[in-house]
Amino acid sequence: MDAVIADINTLFVRLTRFYEKLATFTGPDQDVFPHTLHDAQTRQATDPGEYISLRSDLFDCKAVFNKFIAEGPELDAVKATAIQQLQRAQSMMAKIEQADADHAELNELRTLKRKFESTQNNQETLVQVVRSAATTATKLDIVEKLRQERDDAQAEAAQLRTERHNESAELTQLRQDRTLYNNRGLEIGRLLNERQNESAELTQLRQARALYIDRGTQNNRLRNERQNDSAELTQLRQVRALYDDRATEIGRFRADAAQVQTDRAELARLRLHNTNA
Repeated sequence: MDAVIADINTLFVRLTRFYEKLATFTGPDQDVFPHTLHDAQTRQATDPGEYISLRSDLFDCKAVFNKFIAEGPELDAVKATAIQQLQRAQSMMAKIEQADADHAELNELRTLKRKFESTQNNQETLVQVVRSAATTATKLDIVEKLRQERDDAQAEAAQLRTERHNESAELTQLRQDRTLYNNRGLEIGRLLNERQNESAELTQLRQARALYIDRGTQNNRLRNERQNDSAELTQLRQVRALYDDRATEIGRFRADAAQVQTDRAELARLRLHNTNA
């Protein structure tokens, strides 16, 4: 958009320079009517520098205009307004070129005026001079209108620059808001990931806690079973000790019984021996 505004400003500056040189390029008689490129062609030999400068400015204007038309702005927001300004500038250039031809007609008017001054009785020439003067005045009004259109175009270009500046500020604000939005989106994504990770970790901790509780319950059950087994083992040991004591006593009783049987047999034998004796 800066290139668009620069091309528009360059075009109007060069058009203004061309018009100012056109208005100040006076003839040999130094009268109030300006001579133009048409008249300058007859004076090129006597004043070539001014003539070349004037034509150069005109060609520069056309070159800038053609360059802008060829390259053109790519921003749709200002394209229509810029083309309208360029069309107005093109119309202004066409009218200035028409004014060039009109000033050529003004030269013919000066010739007729000199003929009228040399021939006072030629009333028809006087009428032609008056009519030509009226036509020239009208065309000078057109030139003034063109200058007013140029000023309006410059004012409109200034307004476009102001609007561009405002749009640039708004665009900067929107970019900042978009950056903030993106940053917040990234932060929200990070928080969501952290929450998912924490949820997974919490689930894992809950599972670990449930496993810990199950293992604690199992340990308590095993501890109770071990205590019960220990009590039963103690009782069994006591029973086994009692059984061993009783078995020992029974063995002793059996040995005593065997001894009694032996003693009884010996006693019977002795009784039998005594009887026989």
